Amino acid sequence: GKCLWFQGHAGTSGSGQEGAALEPCNEQDDRFFWHLGNADRRTGKCCSGLRAWNTDQCLRGGQGGGKAITGICSVAGNDQGQGWALTSSGQLQRGGSCLGPGDSPDSLVEGTCLSFRGRGGAKWTKLATKMPLETELYRKALREHPDVFRGLSA
Repeated sequence: GKCLWFQGHAGTSGSGQEGAALEPCNEQDDRFFWHLGNADRRTGKCCSGLRAWNTDQCLRGGQGGGKAITGICSVAGNDQGQGWALTSSGQLQRGGSCLGPGDSPDSLVEGTCLSFRGRGGAKWTKLATKMPLETELYRKALREHPDVFRGLSA
């Protein structure tokens, strides 16, 4: 199968946006890892978008050339264009739009979710999920030293 590969580098994007494309999956390459990001404007809590691992970039949707595009994450959740989620039915969805396979091999397009039915659907799955070391250490510290975190919104 193919996976969504972030075409930029770790850290802050020099241009403010990067691309993402379908590539053969590689569990050793961090550029294939995405995680939840941005606050949900309705609740103020996590999450309302998908962020490329170890970057400032969140998925914005399809662009020409069979790719997707990312932009600087709006951590407050103010950019509705970044409101992508992997649904329980396996769709990469933002409102009524989905990302899925294009007409040419290995291409991505954004279209109405219904438009992918005639092409066999647009099913996405999580592959090689893992807990980052930073999250493991943070959760361990929360358990072992709750007094340090008391009063924080953690």
